[in-house]
Amino acid sequence: MEPTIWMPDQSAIECTGCQSPFSIIRRRHHCRKCGLIFCDPCSNHYTVLPAELGYSGAQRLCRVCHSSFEQKHQFYESDGFIGRLQLRSSATYEYSKALPDIGNIKNGFRKSYFLAKKDGDEILVSILTPSTHCPWSMSSDKLKQKFIKTLSSIKHSYIYPILNVETCGSNDKLFVYRTLSSKGSLKDLIFKSKPMSFYDSKYITKKSNSSGVPLKSVNKYGRQILEAMIFLKQKGINFTNLHTGNVLLSSLSDTCMLSDIENSLVGFKPFYHDYLVGMSANKKENQESICFGHVLFEMIVGCPLMDQPVTNFAPVIPKEAMDMLNAIFTDASKPTPSLEDIIKHSFFVTGLQIEVAQEGKLKKSHLQFIKDYANLLEPVGSIQSPRSTSSTSSTPQFKKQNSSTSMLESNSANGTMSKSISSTQIAQPSVATQQQPSPVSVTNPLMASVQEKMKSMKLDRDSKQATLTTTQSSPSPPPPPPPPSLKQLPKQEGRNALLDSIRNPNNVKTLKKTNGPKSKPDPIKKKSIK
Repeated sequence: MEPTIWMPDQSAIECTGCQSPFSIIRRRHHCRKCGLIFCDPCSNHYTVLPAELGYSGAQRLCRVCHSSFEQKHQFYESDGFIGRLQLRSSATYEYSKALPDIGNIKNGFRKSYFLAKKDGDEILVSILTPSTHCPWSMSSDKLKQKFIKTLSSIKHSYIYPILNVETCGSNDKLFVYRTLSSKGSLKDLIFKSKPMSFYDSKYITKKSNSSGVPLKSVNKYGRQILEAMIFLKQKGINFTNLHTGNVLLSSLSDTCMLSDIENSLVGFKPFYHDYLVGMSANKKENQESICFGHVLFEMIVGCPLMDQPVTNFAPVIPKEAMDMLNAIFTDASKPTPSLEDIIKHSFFVTGLQIEVAQEGKLKKSHLQFIKDYANLLEPVGSIQSPRSTSSTSSTPQFKKQNSSTSMLESNSANGTMSKSISSTQIAQPSVATQQQPSPVSVTNPLMASVQEKMKSMKLDRDSKQATLTTTQSSPSPPPPPPPPSLKQLPKQEGRNALLDSIRNPNNVKTLKKTNGPKSKPDPIKKKSIK
């Protein structure tokens, strides 16, 4: 199985990492994860990749891919160990096995999975590690219990049921138990992949071999998703965490159900957060409708929309669906239609047998918890490792994400922030470096991100070396002068008087002769015994 981009050898004249030109001595090496070309020092890292990627044994990786892979590997090993400890004292669930990286780690949040058993049925357990920007305090047992009761009470015909919710106070972990869906998610259906396979092998390193979901199921699944999202919206949750990976297919009937509702209650950023950041202010209203438009497009076309215009795919999209997608993405003069407007469209009404969905009732305390803590997103640009703390970080200011307001207004005072660190915050390279033409046009986002990270690492290294050289070249300060010596010590009786008498040469004549050594006494003569 090939990586996303496998750069040809002849197309690279310099290392992607350090930009050093290749020569007879400096040879080219491919990173087996991203497919880019590096020199030996920049790719001298070896890791055993998952078998689903098609490699056996340790493979060469670049510095960025190796660091990312090892960090995720440590995350999942740690979470797997915590999961075993969590179920050790459980009389209901039995630990089965840890799962690989079947989900996507994005926007700084972390979620891992393992399998458990209950009465012979397989249970999928999600382990959530909220970041330091969780809107409610993980150290409060009262808020933990409110979170558990609120999440367990959210019930709908098209929301995947939750069996149990637990917390681990010593590690600030959240455990969410659901019955394992053998069919997987909508994304598994689109890519025709196995649900329990490694994420990169399912979606990243191969193209979709499907033309999308069958058209007769698109409008049916779309209406079911809309009904569940409208229910959540009425309860106070604008479900912008929607994507095809968390829409699960029921194993018992031809229905789809929303999952991962807990993401909206712990401050996780939406999957399409980067896309929402770049939209105009007029189109940022009803952001949950924009996320639904992405899901609808992927179901019809069979691939994510990314940054491409939706009009490029007009020949393969039905006319009714195309009119609705244009209203969501293309028409910038009008605000984004709401979920209530979309569900009334003829595409989700004609030829469908509309069933009344069953809804669960929430108590006032549950609704109050949702009102206080749902849709609170961490500030833009604060993506960091889960549970990482910094002594210099200030208390985050959260912004309530409403359907009619942008979720990024909390950061408008400091200006709009981009997806990554702004180029003005990094030392710019020299003019000679900027004028060098790039050997390959970077059109793949993975290649661009790797090159950007390697470039920033090189700039940081150069700045540190320049600082070190400047520090070493500065002259050292002169040593302090010695303390002034005393011309004459104060005369004292005793030892100083004795020393003065010894130093005086006139005292030699007056010295008296000392008596010689006394003669030894004669030894006692032993009397001889006659």
